[in-house]
Amino acid sequence: MPLHLKIIIFLIAFFISGFIVSYIIVNVVGFKKFFSCPKTDIIEKTALRSDYYDSCRARIVKTREEMEKLPCENVTARAFDGINLSARYYDVGADKAIIFFHGVRAIPWNSFGFIGKAFL
Repeated sequence: MPLHLKIIIFLIAFFISGFIVSYIIVNVVGFKKFFSCPKTDIIEKTALRSDYYDSCRARIVKTREEMEKLPCENVTARAFDGINLSARYYDVGADKAIIFFHGVRAIPWNSFGFIGKAFL
């Protein structure tokens, strides 16, 4: 086999292996570290540890336990940008509805849990 053919094969193999390694580092390791959302249960377990919740932590936990016992329907919809949105619908027989929105990675119970129960 001629030398220039060996060099071409080596360079192709080098670039392909470099691409594969780069792909793994960027898309698997990097994406998971910087862009993936932690599981909801992990966020919820650590969220109330902040000093910010000292004055209302017990009330949030109690209200959450009460609301989780109430019958509700899980509702989902796909937004225009393709993101799946989810909600809980509590039917109390009223002719009006209230919709609460929380931020990305926010926990609905912490943001407005006991306020929502008051509206029920």
